[in-house]
Amino acid sequence: MFSVSGFDVSRCAQNFRLTDSSLLIRFNESTYFEELTEPVSPLPEEAFRFRNQSELIGLANTNTQLPDIIGEILGVKNTVCDPPEEKNRVTVILSLLNRLSIY
Repeated sequence: MFSVSGFDVSRCAQNFRLTDSSLLIRFNESTYFEELTEPVSPLPEEAFRFRNQSELIGLANTNTQLPDIIGEILGVKNTVCDPPEEKNRVTVILSLLNRLSIY
């Protein structure tokens, strides 16, 4: 996790937008990146969610969330545990954009 300061926020040219946002962040000579060894508010491991393509399309032009696409789910496998009070396990095969597969 990083702390970023000293950047500019400006309007994005309509013809050259890389995202659906009308704003962009510009780094400059005053921009400072500091790696946080102990984050102020650590992110829990469950702080991500999977979205299908229709959910991502539904977020377009809403400016309410900033999703990040890191890969594609290739497969899901459920393992049912006995007795019922135990947690069921789910295995996901995720292909990351850098072509690594995580199981």
